Amino acid sequence: PNVNLAKYLPNMCLQMDFYRKFLVSVFWWPVIFLLALLFWVGWHGGSLLIHRLSREWKTARTSSDSSVFIEKPSGVVGFGLRRRLYKGVVLLLVFFHNTICTVVFSLFDCSEEYDTQGSRYDGGSGSTQYLMVDMSITCHDSLYRSYKAGAYAGVAFYAGVIPLLFLVVLRRRDSNGFLARPLEFLVHELNPETWWFEVLALVFRIVFTGVVLFIKDVSFRLVVGQLL
Repeated sequence: PNVNLAKYLPNMCLQMDFYRKFLVSVFWWPVIFLLALLFWVGWHGGSLLIHRLSREWKTARTSSDSSVFIEKPSGVVGFGLRRRLYKGVVLLLVFFHNTICTVVFSLFDCSEEYDTQGSRYDGGSGSTQYLMVDMSITCHDSLYRSYKAGAYAGVAFYAGVIPLLFLVVLRRRDSNGFLARPLEFLVHELNPETWWFEVLALVFRIVFTGVVLFIKDVSFRLVVGQLL
């Protein structure tokens, strides 16, 4: 599925240029992952503290009704919360992965060079390229180069590390049930010997929507797109 995160943002309150859209697309999932992790650590730590205090309170009680006190299996409850948080974070990544990759790869798609000799758009070389998704952004200034360096890191993570992790987790899903459970819907309708198909489809979407943008010749890019 291709879910466009930006269209769900309040456009009347938040006017986003492409750079802001890029930052939101790249960093929202790691931020949610860290928040979920911190929430679970805080909740689990609080549960352990309450459990410890309750045990001390139970030990200190000397009345006959102390046997009525029931200890809650905080470990089991904590595991259930961790499982739900993990499943939600992974599913968000699966649903928005294609959109994230599209935004990241768009930062490499610049126009042909325009002659800007002597104009205010001249970056010093006499010609200027513009970002295709936002023609107000030039592809030669220092700000663009900074974001481009970040885009390389985004490509390595979202287009390289994530599909590889999905592949490893699904391949070992029988022995890593906890890690593979949020991804089981990807292989539910497949034959056991073709469990890798959805990961291959994910890589295909990455190549089709992103990698082809590295082909500078537009005509050849269209040919490759047609072949794919």
